Amino acid sequence: MKKNVLILLSMLMLTSCTDKSWRGVSGGDSDDDDSRMPVLIGMGDGVSYTKGTGAVDDNDGREWRDVDVYVYAFRKDAPFTEPAVSGDDCLIDGTVDDSGNLAGRRANYSSTDEYLIWADSDEEIYYPQGKANYDFYAYYIDDMSIPRASIERSHDRISFPVTIDGSTDLMTGRAVVSDASFRNSNFSAEEKEMLKRYAFSSYTAKRGITPMLEFRHHLTRIRFEMYPAADMSNTVIINSIKVKAKTTGTFVAVSRDDAATGVDFPSTSTMDWLELAEADGSPLKQDEYHTTDKKEEVDFSKPLYERPHVQVGGSLLLSPDAEYEVELGLKELKGIGHTGKTPFSISRDGGFKAGHQYVVRLGIYGMMEIRPVVEIEPWGTGGRITVDEEDDFEATYGS
Repeated sequence: MKKNVLILLSMLMLTSCTDKSWRGVSGGDSDDDDSRMPVLIGMGDGVSYTKGTGAVDDNDGREWRDVDVYVYAFRKDAPFTEPAVSGDDCLIDGTVDDSGNLAGRRANYSSTDEYLIWADSDEEIYYPQGKANYDFYAYYIDDMSIPRASIERSHDRISFPVTIDGSTDLMTGRAVVSDASFRNSNFSAEEKEMLKRYAFSSYTAKRGITPMLEFRHHLTRIRFEMYPAADMSNTVIINSIKVKAKTTGTFVAVSRDDAATGVDFPSTSTMDWLELAEADGSPLKQDEYHTTDKKEEVDFSKPLYERPHVQVGGSLLLSPDAEYEVELGLKELKGIGHTGKTPFSISRDGGFKAGHQYVVRLGIYGMMEIRPVVEIEPWGTGGRITVDEEDDFEATYGS
């Protein structure tokens, strides 16, 4: 599975900018009129999210509304060190609204607007006239606070420290010119090459070519399902699931090298037990998750994972790793209600990768025996993902 999740955001209209931002000047475009072109940002269809409670995802049908993304625009090959208030190498960053803010400029897509709007201003930003072109970047950090004092901007990358809690989705995006940019157009092959060369600029904006951001997930997503493996399986309740994972790292939010973006979790990273919650972020429901108590609904002649199953809670967003320790909190449904904890570990060849989703299938035999199997599956999000088929693999487990 090598493909990345892509969330497409067509740049349509960025209304807002303060007087401190660089707007370009009127006139000077030798082959066009002298009108100034605003930077426009819009959101692609089908983008949805679960803010502060997990991944940006379209499985629940909610649109990506009232969600903050952070935007930068730098002139081609210009260093990332120069803030927007100092000249034209940087067109967009947080200094537009706050001279001391080296983060990306905050924008969102509200429930009433059709386009992205700046969160802290309502004035437009304009491209400089001519063919001065810019690279557009953005990142998404869910409801995490940006540690402004810790933001590092070097010649070709922007990074800052992060601490994840199992519910935070981290993503980066960069604008590209693709064949989709020329959809419904009559540009010649030569014109298309010119537009690619000068994207993104006043020159391309006047021809209807605007930035499109492709977003990628940088954490590993894991969810859990429980299956009836024996007659006694319906007597077991799962009341908690915890996974031990690295939680502190450095988020490279912007880089000229796309492969360098993402989160670096060093070997010295803090290790914490992260607890599974409901999809809406609330604590896992108690005495809720058990296999069917109607034996007539279970055909035990079928393979285990073709039997009726129950998904436990929402999902966990973890640092990519080779192996995870897992702990189940169990309760006996009948009798005197014994409780217990079942530890086991899950691992796979090649490890658990960023931008991939895995499902842990729990075969429930009884209080004393739980057998997990892990498989990879598409991480469905507001965009597209293609996953190579891979065989199921057995995880190690304990009683």
